[in-house]
Amino acid sequence: MAAAGRDRIVQEFAAEMALAMYRAGASLQEIESMSGKIKMRVGDFKFVTLCSSTIHDQLHSGKRKRLPRWEWVASLITTLRVLAAGRERNPENIGTLAEWKLKYDAAQARYRACGATVDDAAPPSRADAALAEHLAASLAIHGADGGALRGTASSAPVEDPEETWRAGLLELAMRTYAGRWWPDRYTDVISDSFAPYLSLEPAARVIQGYETQFIHGLLQCPEYAEAVIRLEHGDAPADQIKRRLELRMLRQKILYRPNPPNLWVVLDETTLRREYGGPRVLRAQIRHLITMIELPNVTVQVLTFDKDGGCLPSEGPVAVLRFLESHVRDVVFRESSSGGSYPTDEAIIDYWVVALDRLSVRAQQPHATREILERRLREI
Repeated sequence: MAAAGRDRIVQEFAAEMALAMYRAGASLQEIESMSGKIKMRVGDFKFVTLCSSTIHDQLHSGKRKRLPRWEWVASLITTLRVLAAGRERNPENIGTLAEWKLKYDAAQARYRACGATVDDAAPPSRADAALAEHLAASLAIHGADGGALRGTASSAPVEDPEETWRAGLLELAMRTYAGRWWPDRYTDVISDSFAPYLSLEPAARVIQGYETQFIHGLLQCPEYAEAVIRLEHGDAPADQIKRRLELRMLRQKILYRPNPPNLWVVLDETTLRREYGGPRVLRAQIRHLITMIELPNVTVQVLTFDKDGGCLPSEGPVAVLRFLESHVRDVVFRESSSGGSYPTDEAIIDYWVVALDRLSVRAQQPHATREILERRLREI
């Protein structure tokens, strides 16, 4: 078990380095050649000349059992930044050495927690394994105002070394995941409370949700989405309604991309009864759901009236975003009529993660969904 955990940590870190290489647009030979031309010190470490075969083994072979030395990682990132700049690519997309040191320290802490040592045998980080495993406070989202996305977490002076490490790791999480992917023309129709979730959604490996009033936004057909938007923003100008609809449809494209996220949604049966826009629109929506559940990455369950939701309250939907990297904490989003909130307490996050898992057991199982939808379609 420990060996498998160590292998996963090494592979995840290798994947991060491979992504940086891809963003630099560099070949193995180009990296080796450029590293031979760089004569400098990287922080407190001497620059290491890189060999193409070693780079391949570290990034792509899947055979490595240990993390590389920090000097090697720092040399690789420095070289990639130089090559990216030479190709007029933004080196910041690769990340700074400070950011990579935080990544490295996190991986190192998790690796040590599995009972092993890394190549450079550095003294243990002050950050313990639990801190590395649980990227504190849901990726720096502090409550519903999304303040951390505006830089409040990293701008405050922090004196304690461990707090400095934590703040830096949170800043790294924001940089890695919370990118504003939508065009500027949609910014004014995105609330402050929803912007963090919308930023993080495309980076999730698993998107899990429980819906009590509406069909999940990623599963709405255009007619239904427009009806719901008009219900919520009926007084808005026609152009704003149009842009809200465009954004919702644009958001759904993540389900069709290569290596898409896995979407797992539990719908309260009430969502299949509410005729927003009238019977014709609801029929179109249910037909759309029948099509969507055929996608291999989409699972829909229905919590029928004869089933007890158990521990989940009924006042609003909840969503959980889970990420590929094991050190990145799940993000929980509680939506409400007044906006939304992001629990930061680890116990509360765990509560909602477990609650959704239990709800999927209580709901009708996925193989029954098509029959439920077709029966509802005949009733309308």
